[in-house]
Amino acid sequence: MRNPEYYVAVYGILENEEGEVLFLQRKNTGFMDWRFGLPAWHLEWFETLKQWVQREILEEIWIEVSENNLELIHSSHRINFEERVYFDFYFKIHKYSWEIRNWEPEKCSEIKFLKKDDVNIVPYLWKVFKRMSDWEKFSEIFINKI
Repeated sequence: MRNPEYYVAVYGILENEEGEVLFLQRKNTGFMDWRFGLPAWHLEWFETLKQWVQREILEEIWIEVSENNLELIHSSHRINFEERVYFDFYFKIHKYSWEIRNWEPEKCSEIKFLKKDDVNIVPYLWKVFKRMSDWEKFSEIFINKI
């Protein structure tokens, strides 16, 4: 058995009035291309979690969010037995400035609001949203194969 690789990822959750969530259709990433995922990023060593969300959300979908409009609503320990181990942090975006734009068209083919159980989203997110709907603040997600 080899030693696992550990990663930290942060996600931005932006909901519309109907309770749908903003998703980005992945392309040319090598992970779940053509599925819809949340705006997400890997941690840079010099940033706090909130700074990280602020910078990346601006770079990816061109909106500005202040720290006091970010709320940590869930975290998870996600284990993919074939590849990596992740520690994920999900932040709800309460308010933002500017208009949402696809600022990385080489990695994202479409941005749209979808229901949390849409069949086209990255599958492990179904489990995360279920845990969130049950008011759980933490989850452990085991993935045999993606």
